[in-house]
Amino acid sequence: MHCKNQTTIKLVMNTLRFPKWLSLSAVFLLLSFTAPFTSLAQTGSLKGTLIDSTANELIFGAIISSPEFPNIGAQSDFDGNFLIQNIKPGTYNFKISYIGYKEVLLNGIVVNAGQTTDLGTINIKIDEEVPVIEIVGEVATNTEQAVVQEVRAQDQVVSGISAEQISKSQDRDAAAVISRIPGVTLIDGRFIMIRGLSERYNNVLLNGAIAPSSESETRAFSFDILPSNVIDRILVFKSGAAEMPGDFAGGIIKVYTKANVDKNITSLGISLGYRTATTFKSFTRQSGYNADWTTFGNNARELPADFPKDLKNLGFDYNKSVEYSKQLDYNWNTKETTAMPDLRMNLLVGRNFYAGSVKISSINNLSYSNVYQSYKNDRFRYWNYDSEGKSETKLAFKDQYSVNSYRLGLMSNWSANFTKSVNKKILTFRNFYTRSAFNETQFRSGYDNEKTQELLFQSLRYGTNAIFSSQLEGEHGMRSNKDNLTWVVGFSQITRSEPDWKRASQTRQLGSSDPFRTVVQPGPTAQDGASFFTKLTEGVVMNSVDYARNMLNHTDSSRVRLTLKVGYYAEYKKRTYYARWMSLTDAGIDPSLKFLSPDELFQSQYLGYPNGLLLQEGTRTQDRYDASNTLIAGYAGANFVISKVTIDGGLRMENNRQQIESAVDGTPVIIDNKILTPLPFLNLSYRFHEKWVLRGSAMKTINRPEFRELSPFPFYDFNIPADKTGNPNLKVCDIINLDTRLEFYPTEAEMVAVGVFYKHFKNPIEAYLLQGASNLVYIYDNAPEAQSYGVEFELRKSLESFTNVEFMQRFSLLFNGSLIYSQINFGNDLTSYSNLIQKRAMQGQSPYVVNAGIYYSYRKTKLSGLYNVYGPRIFSVGDSQIRTIYEMPRASLDVTYSYELNKKTELRIGISNLLNSSIRLQEDGNNNRKLNEKDIDKNISQYRIGQNINVGFVYNF
Repeated sequence: MHCKNQTTIKLVMNTLRFPKWLSLSAVFLLLSFTAPFTSLAQTGSLKGTLIDSTANELIFGAIISSPEFPNIGAQSDFDGNFLIQNIKPGTYNFKISYIGYKEVLLNGIVVNAGQTTDLGTINIKIDEEVPVIEIVGEVATNTEQAVVQEVRAQDQVVSGISAEQISKSQDRDAAAVISRIPGVTLIDGRFIMIRGLSERYNNVLLNGAIAPSSESETRAFSFDILPSNVIDRILVFKSGAAEMPGDFAGGIIKVYTKANVDKNITSLGISLGYRTATTFKSFTRQSGYNADWTTFGNNARELPADFPKDLKNLGFDYNKSVEYSKQLDYNWNTKETTAMPDLRMNLLVGRNFYAGSVKISSINNLSYSNVYQSYKNDRFRYWNYDSEGKSETKLAFKDQYSVNSYRLGLMSNWSANFTKSVNKKILTFRNFYTRSAFNETQFRSGYDNEKTQELLFQSLRYGTNAIFSSQLEGEHGMRSNKDNLTWVVGFSQITRSEPDWKRASQTRQLGSSDPFRTVVQPGPTAQDGASFFTKLTEGVVMNSVDYARNMLNHTDSSRVRLTLKVGYYAEYKKRTYYARWMSLTDAGIDPSLKFLSPDELFQSQYLGYPNGLLLQEGTRTQDRYDASNTLIAGYAGANFVISKVTIDGGLRMENNRQQIESAVDGTPVIIDNKILTPLPFLNLSYRFHEKWVLRGSAMKTINRPEFRELSPFPFYDFNIPADKTGNPNLKVCDIINLDTRLEFYPTEAEMVAVGVFYKHFKNPIEAYLLQGASNLVYIYDNAPEAQSYGVEFELRKSLESFTNVEFMQRFSLLFNGSLIYSQINFGNDLTSYSNLIQKRAMQGQSPYVVNAGIYYSYRKTKLSGLYNVYGPRIFSVGDSQIRTIYEMPRASLDVTYSYELNKKTELRIGISNLLNSSIRLQEDGNNNRKLNEKDIDKNISQYRIGQNINVGFVYNF
């Protein structure tokens, strides 16, 4: 029998292409671990439902406790249900307390081992002798138990993480936090991938409003801008609803920041970080800019205020051009310094006070970080592929990166609670501002076999990114909480700037011992003596209103409820983007001067015509665009509960207008896409047991192209290196989503879930890598169709019920994994790119994602270990000339330790990236989708960033 089971599991693993590193023993261990959940026979449970006997309404928030045993108790949930678990067998007395109601005594309640004592429906009455008093309070939302119960109560497929769980790790920002959620993978330390789908298929809501995109290239919210200590909870919705945005396929991430505190707090956190590949080692940076650490280093690099808007307008007046050119900053100098330890500081202040009968709560946070990072990257390109896929090296480079990053963050959230015993009124005002900057130097050395040249490149880059967001939210309960109205108005603005990104190259004959010559072209280029200026400004205003009314309520004999929901979401987004680039060109300069290095040659003393360097404009009309997007969405839905079944359905209509104005070689390019999209949703839940929930959902969603993907603006990315350009003919992608999941809740804070999903994409948007006239070119286009399906497993479990050993009871486990299969099928329709592969995985789709964690907590000590790995995913789609490039699997392991030195001080130590796995891109040399074939599948890029050790203190005043 055992052998037969092994054969079956092997077959399943092979079918799903499960990663080889996960052995059969691990699968059996997982099965044996989950088996005991239903056989906890040492204790019993107690459950019941509370109803207001006068109004025939459910009672939420009542306290059920035992006078003899203070550690036994529970609170009724939104459906009036309560469940007390892990009670030792015996006879108990209980009382039910709720402000404004008569206390109910339950005496002689018998609890048996391995059984649940069901008290049924319990009626409680208003105490007419007690005057109605004003109650100001909030339900806890940031504990593990609260998040598990919120996930449990949802009608969609949801995963989440609480502030309590965040505190058990050393996660410093929302990016690290969200990587612990099932099916979520972190990309580049900032962006997230859900169910193996790239960031373009996710949507982020920040406190109810669509979060601003922090990137100019794609729709992606940079999660590292939010410090972890300001997060209340994060929920990831993998199925939608009528009241949620329809532009997603992977998931909708709802991030809630803290707006109130239980008590006055003031805490200061300071940490120092040691990077094994960087700290106390040689570090190269631009010299002469002393204000960079403030994140306001742009001022010294910007063009002068009176500098001509286009040097081409000067015509052939070269003397005038030289005169203006001498106003520029020709600081190509770098200096060697020593990388200091990373510095992070955080000040959190929370206050509660009353203004009359209104409770005011405020939480404010100031954070700053200064981080150094150095690493070496080996880059390659290949050519002359034979019939087997073997190739020769065309380009081989070694890159040396030195990046100094800075971040300044401010957050100020306020809430006013007018909650009374009947109606609730809560106003919340949330604001955050973050400003980040980076100073990056990159030196590249290597050779080009095609041109038989040995090459040196350098890139000196500084950029800033500022994001401001402000939201005012109101929540109103009316008619004894039968009606609920929530509204939000918000504004956000993003400003990205990269002034004077300098790039230069040097060359000599391959195999020669001659000195290198600095390349100076007769006309402007993007990489030889070039200066690149760019700025993006985007503003967003939004307003949403959501209204729900309970039409029916529970009765004594049946569980029936009908809630109607209507609302709208309106958003207007305006973006202005421009790029300007110039380069120093050859105007008859003495050839011997070209043996000078770029920092020596590119100086104002060598500017002159006709015997020197001439600054020439390379900017084209397509190097800028103006764009706007207007989204008007309305929805109507209903939530119907009958007995143990919940039906949640509705229709969302989204009217979106996307407008872009640009030009190509002087010819205007006008894009005006008006699309009205109906988006139906249906969610089903079957609660056939108090611990079990079966869910299913079906919905239609979409994925719209972004401004940058539509704009014809071409951009040379020095880091890849390749050109990137948009496609004005992109279509909207339509997606059909099907989900089902079975959930088991052993206790209030524990969860086990397994689910399957299927998605069908029409016109999915992808990035293709093609051979251009001189450089490789990334271009966006639609594939005909694609599909993705998979299975997910999630586990959140304490070891307390498995053992009587006190030490082992202090541990809890977290595990989640996803197995995903995706395929794009071009069939015979390869009109756009005749050399594309007919069948392959979707770009950016990982075949598996695994997160695992173990936590230890005892008195003043907390210890955790967190592991993550994702499967190989397509980085760029190639063809028979340029092979498809994959991002290879990378495993990470983080270990954290914290100890409460005293009531006010906590010590925190963390080691991240303990495995120091390489970050590697590999091409599929013969396009057979089998990787790591010797002499065929070769590395395109490979580097390691080293381990990071952080030691910090948090002091609570």
